[in-house]
Amino acid sequence: MTDEHIARELAALHADVAAALETAKPSDMNGPVVLANGMWANRWHMIWRVTEDREGARDKPARFVAAHLDQCRRWAGAQLRNSTH
Repeated sequence: MTDEHIARELAALHADVAAALETAKPSDMNGPVVLANGMWANRWHMIWRVTEDREGARDKPARFVAAHLDQCRRWAGAQLRNSTH
């Protein structure tokens, strides 16, 4: 992959995330919510679980758990910035 290809992929992901957030309604805030690094956040027993797939079926336990969705978004952003890909 070239840097140009990666930049296009990240721009497309950013556009998808921005569109999802713009159309989100308060009832959507239980999830699933797509995060900046392409993972998903779902609310489960009053905590947010971050998983690779939309339903969270493949990740037990979750990659990350948090009290607030904003924490999940910060974690995803940090993971994206720290990625070597």
